[in-house]
Amino acid sequence: MFRKIYGVVKEVSLSSTSHGLPNIIRSETVSIRLMWIIFTIISTGLCAFMIVESIMNYLSYETTSKIRVLSESTYPFPVITACNANYLTTEYASEFLKNITFNSSSALLDYTFYNKAKSSLLMNQDLRMNISKFGDSYEKLILKCFLTFVNCKNENYWKYYYHPYFGNCYLLNSNLSNVLQVSGTGWDNGLNLILNLSLADGIEEYYPNSGAIILVHNQTMSPLSVNGFTISIGTETNVALSRQFKSLEPKPYSNCDGNTSDPNAFDSKLFKLMHSNLLGYDQNYALICVFKN
Repeated sequence: MFRKIYGVVKEVSLSSTSHGLPNIIRSETVSIRLMWIIFTIISTGLCAFMIVESIMNYLSYETTSKIRVLSESTYPFPVITACNANYLTTEYASEFLKNITFNSSSALLDYTFYNKAKSSLLMNQDLRMNISKFGDSYEKLILKCFLTFVNCKNENYWKYYYHPYFGNCYLLNSNLSNVLQVSGTGWDNGLNLILNLSLADGIEEYYPNSGAIILVHNQTMSPLSVNGFTISIGTETNVALSRQFKSLEPKPYSNCDGNTSDPNAFDSKLFKLMHSNLLGYDQNYALICVFKN
């Protein structure tokens, strides 16, 4: 019985299309047989490694990037957030600064006095109740605004926003139900905005700089999630931007969680807080909130 089985196995091995097994059996010397055994083991191991690697690569759910360039006849204009670079700008703020004492006069040339004045303001609950009085009003800051043929000086296009770094800011085109559209690029089709960045008497000496901060972002993003442009006073500044949208597939194809547009998708106070303040989830703003907490 054993010889019969052995004969069948030998016959099958000799007729195999592989080179290893037939040559191992046909080899007449031990050295040649060992050589074929070693080569067969190496090739089999390499083949097994490549098969396992292919399976692991498939299970990692890697994806490739697809880039599309779309031409649009009209496209939504972004939100423009305009701020005075100085947190304190009004006569009300000037009276507040007069009541702050500081020993070193050299500190007036840097941000030491500025930081102390701002901290004193934010730590006083009564003053925080009137925080908007320390910065520019809409009527004072926004002098002129034109977007193609639209006179956006109308206050209905703007929305007040308190920025923790710059104080009173104003958002243009933040109403998602009535987004301004543009149909071209260039200076003639862009936004022309003139700002009044003056400071009340007695405030200039406390600040080492002056100017404006312009933040550009989508309607669903917070001004805190983007970096702004610093605009000098007394000059005309041209800003040109391009727009890109990037999206990732949800898990397991990436590390992104899906369904972030649903405020009830995750049992997280921070996640629900973001949806209550914004129109959707924003990763940059989420990181800022995490570090603040």
